[in-house]
Amino acid sequence: MDGVTGAMVNEDGEASGRYIVVKALEDGVVIMGLTRGKDTRSHHSERLDAGEVLVAQFTELTAAIKVRGHAEILTDVGKVESGG
Repeated sequence: MDGVTGAMVNEDGEASGRYIVVKALEDGVVIMGLTRGKDTRSHHSERLDAGEVLVAQFTELTAAIKVRGHAEILTDVGKVESGG
């Protein structure tokens, strides 16, 4: 794990490419991809309606993913529900 951003990295220091799955439990859930590096910025966003699912990947560009709204989030370390 990268000590600065908390991102999962491999032995070469590259992003691991891990995935998360976000299922919207209400209309208007927003998912934002945040950059890594000196300045954290939003580089992409998606809006989901109830029942829609997004599969997102951590990459060299994406260090964090922010979810706004009521959603179920599945990762390789477990499941969490946002909003509500």
